Amino acid sequence: TGLETLNLQDCQVLTALPVSLGALTGLKILELQRCDALHTPPPSIVRAGIRAVLQFLRDLAKGESPSHLIKVVLLGDQRAGKSSLADSLVLGRPATRADNDRTVGIEVRRWRLGSQSPLVANIYDAAGQRVYLATHGFFMSAGALFLHVVRCDMSEDAAVAALLEWVDAVQQEAPGAVMGLVWTHIDSFADGVYDAAGGQPGFLCVTMEHTGEEAKWIAMHYLQPLP
Repeated sequence: TGLETLNLQDCQVLTALPVSLGALTGLKILELQRCDALHTPPPSIVRAGIRAVLQFLRDLAKGESPSHLIKVVLLGDQRAGKSSLADSLVLGRPATRADNDRTVGIEVRRWRLGSQSPLVANIYDAAGQRVYLATHGFFMSAGALFLHVVRCDMSEDAAVAALLEWVDAVQQEAPGAVMGLVWTHIDSFADGVYDAAGGQPGFLCVTMEHTGEEAKWIAMHYLQPLP
């Protein structure tokens, strides 16, 4: 416990610090620059400094417990129905926003999936206005579920272009991320279109009358399989 300086910089084979380092109460300098393979503690902890690193290792030494908190990010153009979808999932019933209601930046809502599931989802509702797109990368992280919300009355070319744009943005920030597609406003079409589309494998349609079922669908098809 009397060690005050530990220099590990440029150690390219170092992947994890031993939790025993957390017991070094006298350690004042810990050099970890250019340890490119290091993943424990994660880079965000290393950047926070030696006190954060030592506290991380002390916490790690106490053991581990399962986390039932997951992250869901809603992406899509403005007026696609992202906020209404988030409200409906959280409330457990159909809910719509006023036509002039616009999300500014990003809103975070907590969704408890029900008494039969321990999962709790933090829903990140990202504003669709293009002026905010540059900030969305800050909220894209590995392990999150990304749902691209699309209006059914968009033209095919516009829908495909928007989808590819969001896929590219997400994969740049969180490579290999799980992504899903949610179609909204399908009740603006003729009778029977909902039943035909909703019967396709992996095809989720959201209408004002069916939102409660969509919550169960998302939980079953997307959230439960996540590690």
